[in-house]
Amino acid sequence: MLTPAEFDTLVDGIYGAAIEPERWSAQLRLIAEAIGASGVALFAVDARSCRILFMHVSNMPIEQVRAYSQRYLQSAPHIETGPDTPSPEPGVDLAQAFDGETERSAEQYGLTTFEHGTDLAGHWNPAPFVLAAILLRRNPSPGQASTAQVALLRKMLPHVRRGVDISHRLTATLAQQAAASDVIDRLPYGVVMLDSRGRARFCNRAAETMFAAADGVIRTENGIAGQFRPENRRLQKLIAATIADPPGPGGAMTLLRPSGKAPYAVTVAPVTRPVGGMLLFHPAALIYLTDREHMPTSRAAVLSALYGLTAKETEIATLLGAGLTLDRATRQLAMPRETARHHLKALFRKTATNRQTDLVRLLLSLPAAGAE
Repeated sequence: MLTPAEFDTLVDGIYGAAIEPERWSAQLRLIAEAIGASGVALFAVDARSCRILFMHVSNMPIEQVRAYSQRYLQSAPHIETGPDTPSPEPGVDLAQAFDGETERSAEQYGLTTFEHGTDLAGHWNPAPFVLAAILLRRNPSPGQASTAQVALLRKMLPHVRRGVDISHRLTATLAQQAAASDVIDRLPYGVVMLDSRGRARFCNRAAETMFAAADGVIRTENGIAGQFRPENRRLQKLIAATIADPPGPGGAMTLLRPSGKAPYAVTVAPVTRPVGGMLLFHPAALIYLTDREHMPTSRAAVLSALYGLTAKETEIATLLGAGLTLDRATRQLAMPRETARHHLKALFRKTATNRQTDLVRLLLSLPAAGAE
């Protein structure tokens, strides 16, 4: 049905769709045309709940896909395997018109019965309790699929299986990456990842905010820099020693700020976990930037929700957490000192703390409720 070159082109397309999932629908159309089908679906279903986990279709009614998966699951006990049971090899089924009595044969996976005429399906189990399948609609073609059609699907099925596996591994990796980025963005301190040349390859939201303020630390084409020359020389020397081969132990320092606010605390640490594979860059160091005067408002909101603080108590807690003294906090809030002391006592009572340092420590131990 296909020349070797045409088959190779079809396989290349499958792996292209694996990397760019939006191409699956177009690739499935080409597969359907090659096999002589009018419609095609690629899907996976949870055997326990019959929930469709993913689906790509081309000229195939979704009801037909659901009917196939439900009928298959009713007569496929091998799907109910434990995590240590190896998945069966992919199989090819000839689907026949469903008459309500047809049973599956003993030949590998046997016959898959259907309500929608004669179809062709290849299926496998990518994980325990999961059925994955490519279903080709041959209606209104009479009779069973030809030997050549079955042979072509059988030859193509391992590539489809690997393509689906690659696609979902990439999807899972991207999802984990997005979740990790969200976690890092919620940190109250800046995080900067440097490559082996000292260039900044990743900055979390807190670090970007510090760079945008240009108050003591900035991002440059070659990495990050302090705004005062003597301190910047120390910083660059520390970074160079940390990303050297072999890497140095890292270190800590402070960066003064032109605004006169409390200096940034800077910690430089080597990335010691080996990273393999072909990468455009290799992570070499992490820089942590701490602003003593920044207290995430969402963290104070968590404290308020946990301990039932009033709005004024939450405001005072936020300012104390940012490093202000009680006197500075009262002036900023235009609040009489005695009133502030009353709120502070209420804070101690509600949070079961006795000193401002204990209260600030409690604040810093809480996660932020959302992105700042």
